[in-house]
Order: sequence, then C-alpha cells, then structure tokens
Amino acid sequence: TVYYQVTKPNYTTVENSVAVSIAKAPLTITVGSYTKKQYDPIPEFTVSYEGFVNNETAEVLTKQPVLSCEANEDSAPGEYDITLSGAEATNYDIKYVAGNLTVTEPDSYTLTYMLDDKIYKVVTYKYRETITPEPIPEGNYVTFEWTGLPETMPAHDVVVHASYTTGIRDLILAKPQDVQIYSPNGKKLNKLQKGLNIVMLQDGTIRKIVIK
Repeated sequence: TVYYQVTKPNYTTVENSVAVSIAKAPLTITVGSYTKKQYDPIPEFTVSYEGFVNNETAEVLTKQPVLSCEANEDSAPGEYDITLSGAEATNYDIKYVAGNLTVTEPDSYTLTYMLDDKIYKVVTYKYRETITPEPIPEGNYVTFEWTGLPETMPAHDVVVHASYTTGIRDLILAKPQDVQIYSPNGKKLNKLQKGLNIVMLQDGTIRKIVIK
C-alpha cells in the first residue's frame, strides 16, 4: 500500500492511499534430455533456470527443485520422463519443463567356441544376456564340456575351449594300445599326466584331454 499527500496553495490538502499489487516474476526451470545404454549408470541430471532478475540465482529459492525418473540401471530400452517438482520462491512464479531419458540397447559381444584349436561356432550376445551353451557334438569315444563359459555375457568378447572329460580316458585305460599320448610340447607319454594331454586315436583323430 502506498500513501501520498498533495499540498498546493488555494487547495485543500487530501491524503489518500492506493493498493499496489506486485506480481511475481516468471521463472522457468528446465531439465534436459539424456541417453544411456541399458545397465549403464543413470546420468547425473542437471537443471537450468530462465527468469531470475536483479542478478539473483538459484540460491534465492526457499526450496530447491526435486528431479525424479522411474528408470534405473537395469531398465529396459525405451523413453522415460524426467520430472521436476517441489521448488519454491517468494518472488517467483515457477514453471517446469520436463526432460526425458532414452535407454538404448546394451553393447553386444562375441562368444567363440573353439574345438581342437579351430573355431567351432561364433555367437553374438548382448551384455548381461543369458548364455545358452552350444550343444556338444557327438563323436567317437569322446565327451567334453566348454570350459570358462560364463552364465551371462560380460562386457568383452569371450573365447571358450572344449575340455574333454570322459570317453578318451576310459578308452586309454581299457585299450592303451589304440592311442598315443603326447604332452603339449610334443613329448610322447606312456600314460596320462595331470594337466593337458594330446591324444591321437587309432583312426588318426587328435583330441585333447585335461586331467585335473
């Protein structure tokens, strides 16, 4: 309320008051748009302000804005809103401009199966995708397993090898005359040794057997 008084010669003095309404200045708070890959950390969201007067800054706010997003590190690829709320100021009328977070597919890596030092199969998996082991091919005298095979795909390429577990060993024990055994450096052995053994079957097939 403003009070004023007017005094002039030959006039009657009048006192009066006028109510003055001062509107709050408009202030817009905006959060930007972001992109991340699935399983990557949520980026740090920041806000920008438009409308401060008299060199004021966000410190003039009596309550700072709160940012919220439903996405987390594991959220599926898609679009997620980033919302703003909660800011308060004595002399500002606050408006919000929401942002969005785009989650994209995770990176892909290759899983290579090696059989007798040759590539048996190459499969591509996304990071953290569950790995379905490649079926073990059937063969004479041999059974084996894939060693070093992870359950889910790590963030790098993977190479796994066939580790022979049974079959050849049983054959060697039963009919040692039907096979020849060598160490990895080519030395001929009379029997299986601990570690990696190179075994040549009677038909010329070469296999590896690991004794633990």
